[in-house]
Amino acid sequence: MLSPIAKANIIMPESIAALLKITVPCVIAILCAVIALFVLKKIFTRIKGKAKQSSGLKFTYAKVIEGVVKFVILFCTVIVILQFCGINVTSVVTGLGIAGAVIGLALQDLLKDVIMGAYIISDNFFAIGDGVVFDGEEGIITEFSPKTTKIEMLKDGRTITVCNREIQKITKLSNELIIDVPMPYNIDYKDAYGALLAIADDIKNCDIISDCKLLGTQAFNSSSIAYRLSVICECRQRENATRLTNIAIQDGLKKAGIAIPFNQLDVHIDQIGGKTARYL
Repeated sequence: MLSPIAKANIIMPESIAALLKITVPCVIAILCAVIALFVLKKIFTRIKGKAKQSSGLKFTYAKVIEGVVKFVILFCTVIVILQFCGINVTSVVTGLGIAGAVIGLALQDLLKDVIMGAYIISDNFFAIGDGVVFDGEEGIITEFSPKTTKIEMLKDGRTITVCNREIQKITKLSNELIIDVPMPYNIDYKDAYGALLAIADDIKNCDIISDCKLLGTQAFNSSSIAYRLSVICECRQRENATRLTNIAIQDGLKKAGIAIPFNQLDVHIDQIGGKTARYL
């Protein structure tokens, strides 16, 4: 008959062997996942660097694909570890499917965000680096995920996070900046065109502006004639481009001897029956 010490010597190796049988494969699976994630990060860092230089849309695709691949690696690692631990993966997946239906009802907003995120990608609604208008304010898309979009507001530099389900509040901006220049009615249109063409040439020389064109007469206002300029610049530089354009307009009109018009009110005075009548 074996002594208690002898029994312990037999049981301990068996328990250690069983523990090692589970632990070693799990550790190997975790190490493989860590290595895969490290390699993935290196690859996508290079891909995103090239994509950012060529197109904001490609950069957006790269970020989304990177997130999906990370999720797949982590999900597969968890499944492998569960199998090595002796857990029936099929029953777990079935249970997750039933629980997912219940959770889905409670997380409708999250599902809407993900669905709209897929819609944004598939329809090229916008990409990282694009200019947009959100709630009447202009901004730049800085980050995008299947759930949220981050926008840096141009006016004050703050960053806001918008749920993708609120895409209807977002309007994509173009690189064109429209400026209407008021001119007095007593200025001949040929002189006005000459002054504005010279102003457009000065605006083109600004570093942040790639082009400027005179589109022509836009409107006949109560106290002035509006001439429209088209200024092309990066969306991020819209605020600065507007300021530089306004400075160039002021300087150009001053050189041409043209005063910037302002709203005026005409008062007519008539004598009716010996009394003075005033009307607008």
